[in-house]
Amino acid sequence: MLDTAAPDKNPQGFILLASIVNQQYPGKAKFIRAGRDRDVNVDYDKESIVRFPGYMPDRAKNYLFGLTHFIVVPYLFSTQSGVVTEALSHGKLIIVNDIPAFTHLKGLDFVFAIDFNDEDAIVNCLKDLFNLD
Repeated sequence: MLDTAAPDKNPQGFILLASIVNQQYPGKAKFIRAGRDRDVNVDYDKESIVRFPGYMPDRAKNYLFGLTHFIVVPYLFSTQSGVVTEALSHGKLIIVNDIPAFTHLKGLDFVFAIDFNDEDAIVNCLKDLFNLD
């Protein structure tokens, strides 16, 4: 998860995804949270999430994109997302919240659109992800 974490960016959805992965696929994935937290208090250490707090210059973003296989965008609502554009420009698979702003991404081979409030949807998405060739 990149960018500023605020209530509308749904850091709890990101935490839930990480928690499920850590429980069901122990040792199979690592998570990175990069950016500033604003008006949220999240215990990233509890879910073993590596954290890069604060402003990220472009070189740091490019480095982090290079480390990742998936970009998680759990926003509750959004009118735009630069993170999605950046992820796609780096050829990354993305997991987005199934919200109207991301409707145009649904059904694309490189996008997983899920409801981050639905644990079953997250589990099914993870099964698909961990079964990719």
